Amino acid sequence: MSNRMTSHSNLLSHASPSSPASPLHPDHHLRPIWTLPTGHILLETSSPLYAKAYDFLVTIAEPQTRPTHLHTYLLTPYSLYAASAVSMTEEIIVSTLERLSKGPVPENVKGFIKKCTSRYGKVKLVLREGRMYVEARGDEEGTGILRTLSGNKEIAKARVYRDAKRDEERE
Repeated sequence: MSNRMTSHSNLLSHASPSSPASPLHPDHHLRPIWTLPTGHILLETSSPLYAKAYDFLVTIAEPQTRPTHLHTYLLTPYSLYAASAVSMTEEIIVSTLERLSKGPVPENVKGFIKKCTSRYGKVKLVLREGRMYVEARGDEEGTGILRTLSGNKEIAKARVYRDAKRDEERE
């Protein structure tokens, strides 16, 4: 198993397989998806809401299997970053899952969505004078993100420290 899948599985492994099944919504027969504690989402193709649910799921999750009657998708950090890039917020993703799911969306899945989408847009890659820079906001969160990125050996080797005196001279 790849490191990406291992870490992804660990993030969503808080549910016990022996826990009782989640209660279904009273109108579950009208809802097309099952949201599982593992981050897998099952889509019933026979639902009248199939087309809307399909469009939503391909925006937020990676397709895994697509047999005739039941499609399987997986929420991953990458799929949620991509969803964030097209203006899908945590609130939109969770509320749409709640609206389409036959039962409640597991809390660990909500937490995973929040963790992945909250990081989007916190840093940016900027081209200046022929050099690429990673920039973040000057607040505590931005500084923390840059510190985390600097922990990567390759990024740390390429790091340029800001020269405040030289910046003043340019202005």
